[in-house]
Amino acid sequence: MQYSVVARSSITGSVFGDRIDAEFYLPQYLERDALLEKTAHAKLRALVSKIDVGHVGPMTAEYAPSGVWLIQTQNVREFFLDETKKIAVNEDFHRRRLKSHVIHNDILIARSGSFGSAAVYLGDTAVNCSDIIIIRAIETMVDPLYLVAFLNSAFGREQLCRFASGGLQGHVNLTILENLKIALFPLLQNLVARAVAAGYRDLQKAASLYEAAQADLMAELGVSGWNPEHRLSFIARHAEARRAGRLDAEYFQPKYSRLIGAITRYPGGCATLGSLFSIHKCVEVGSAAYREEGVPFVRVSNLSPFGITEEKYITPELYEKLRHHQPRQGEILLSKDATPGIACYLCEPPRTMLPAGGILRLAAKKDVPRNALRGEVAALVMNSPIVREQIQRDVGGSVIPHWRPDQVAATLLPVLADAAQNALQKKLMESSALRERAKTLLESAKRAIETAVTRGEADAAGFLAAELRRLSVSDTTRE
Repeated sequence: MQYSVVARSSITGSVFGDRIDAEFYLPQYLERDALLEKTAHAKLRALVSKIDVGHVGPMTAEYAPSGVWLIQTQNVREFFLDETKKIAVNEDFHRRRLKSHVIHNDILIARSGSFGSAAVYLGDTAVNCSDIIIIRAIETMVDPLYLVAFLNSAFGREQLCRFASGGLQGHVNLTILENLKIALFPLLQNLVARAVAAGYRDLQKAASLYEAAQADLMAELGVSGWNPEHRLSFIARHAEARRAGRLDAEYFQPKYSRLIGAITRYPGGCATLGSLFSIHKCVEVGSAAYREEGVPFVRVSNLSPFGITEEKYITPELYEKLRHHQPRQGEILLSKDATPGIACYLCEPPRTMLPAGGILRLAAKKDVPRNALRGEVAALVMNSPIVREQIQRDVGGSVIPHWRPDQVAATLLPVLADAAQNALQKKLMESSALRERAKTLLESAKRAIETAVTRGEADAAGFLAAELRRLSVSDTTRE
C-alpha cells in the first residue's frame, strides 16, 4: 500500500485549491517536488509573458477548405506539432480571435482530454488554436526550446499530470499551471536548445523526403502534381450507378475515374488491397477500461504514417485476454474510422499494445510474391492521394467517416516496378533514419534535464555534450 504524510498547512489555503485527493499526494509526486525544491528553479509565471487558452466554443461553422491552420488537441504531440492532420479556418475568424493566435516559439499544451505533452510552434506565420493552452516564454529569461524540453521531461510531465483534475478526461486550471516549477540550468540550457533545434531540423528533412517520395509515386503513375478540379456538373451513366449501388453525385466526380484509370493503366498492373493483404479488425474495450498506466491502447488519434503515440492504457490482465490482436513486425496498421486512411508500417517488432476497433491490421498474404508491393512502399501508397481519393469517394457524405472493411479490401493499388520501389524505398529509409536520429536527440535532451535535477548540472552537461558530438550536431543552436 502506498501512502504519504503531508502537513495540513500545505493543503489549506494553497494555490492548489485545497486539493485533498490522495492522487495529488502520490509519493512519486512528492519526491520529485522535493528534488525540484533543492534545485535552482522558478515558477512558470515568472518566466512567461502569456498563459492563456485559445478559442473555446463551437467551431465547425468556421472551417474552410483552405485558410489559417487551426491547431487542435490532436495536433499536440511531444516537442512538436503533428502537421499531418490539419483543419483550416477562414481568415475573418483568425483576425477576430487575437487571443488564440499562436506565433513562433509559443508552447502549446492540450487543455483537456490528454495531458503530459507540450509542443513548441516553430512556424513563421501566425496560426490559431482551439481549446489549447498557449505559453509564451520571455526569451531573455528562458529559451523556449529548453522550456518545452523541461515540460516533456519526467519533472515537467508529472507536474502537468498532477495538476490536472477531473478524472480520466482531466482539466488544467491556469492558475495552478502558473505555479509549475521550472528547473533552471544556465550551462545546460544552451545544450538542450541545440539538441531540440537539431531534432526539429531532422524531422523537417524527414518530412521533405517523405513528400518527395509521394511526388515520385504520383509521377510514376503519370499524375504529377495531383490537384484535380471539383466539378459542379458532369454526366454519369445509369449503368454505373447501378453497379456502384450509389446515387450521390460525389461518388461519380470525374477526378475519381481519372485516378482509377491511371492505376489500371499502369504498366506493372494493379491489384486490390484485399488480394495482397489479409485484413484483421482490432477491438474496442470501452472507456471504462481505460487506465492511466499499463498496456498502451492505440486509437486512431495515436496513429500517424511515422509512428504511434501513447495516451490511453489498459490493464495487463485485459491485454492477455485480447493479445491475439497484438500487431507484428512487417504489418501495416490502417485506420478505417474518424480519419480513415492513415497507414503506419511496422518495420521493427512493435512494443506490447492493443489497437482499437477503428484500426485494421494488414499482413502480406503468404501466396503473394514477396516484392509485389513491399510493406513500407505499400504504406506510402496508402498515405498518398492514390488511396485517399478512393476513400473520399467511398465515405463521401458521411457525418462520421467510416471506411467499411469490404471497401478497404476493394481499394485498388498499383503494383509498382522493382526499380520504382527501390527508388522509393531509398527515400523512405533516409526519412526513417532522420526520424530515429531526431528521436535520440529529443530523448537525450529530456534525460539531460532529469540528470541535472537528480545528479547535478555538470554530469548532465557532460552527457549531452558528448551525445551532440556523437551525432555530429554543430555548435550553432539554430541554423
